[in-house]
Amino acid sequence: MKSAWVLLPVLLLSTHSVAQSLSPGCKMLAEGRSSPAEIDRFYGDKAVDIIRIGLAGDKTTLGNLIASGFSYTIQDADNFFGPRSDTGVPAAIRLAEYLEPKGYRISSPLTLLLQRKYTCIWTVTVVFEKAHNRDAVAADFTFTDDKLSQVVGRTMVEFRDDLH
Repeated sequence: MKSAWVLLPVLLLSTHSVAQSLSPGCKMLAEGRSSPAEIDRFYGDKAVDIIRIGLAGDKTTLGNLIASGFSYTIQDADNFFGPRSDTGVPAAIRLAEYLEPKGYRISSPLTLLLQRKYTCIWTVTVVFEKAHNRDAVAADFTFTDDKLSQVVGRTMVEFRDDLH
């Protein structure tokens, strides 16, 4: 019976309306999004779309989706990759090319629901599986006022198998 009481506050917090916590001028969130998991899915999908658009080289569309000062950093073992002097659209295209993804997963950690704050800045983690090997890149995409402003990620090696 104790566990039911512990879960109840978490469920109540996770269904708290985002609109109640945001300032009226915050245009970041899509209509009808009410939980951190829904917002993570919305911005995770937007991050994946940005990578797709970057791979296609559509500079005009990218310019509407990312901040002019956008930059990224990816840690790969002891090395850090990121644009040397590029920001904005050229940096987003370089990031997409570096990721060379074949698949992705959007991560929305339920354990952080109690710590999430609703602001005009939102970070979502997307894990991209690389096309040519077992590497993956877990990247934190930060959106500020509905535009991608920063990506910080790390390369990982993934070992997968079915549970028999």
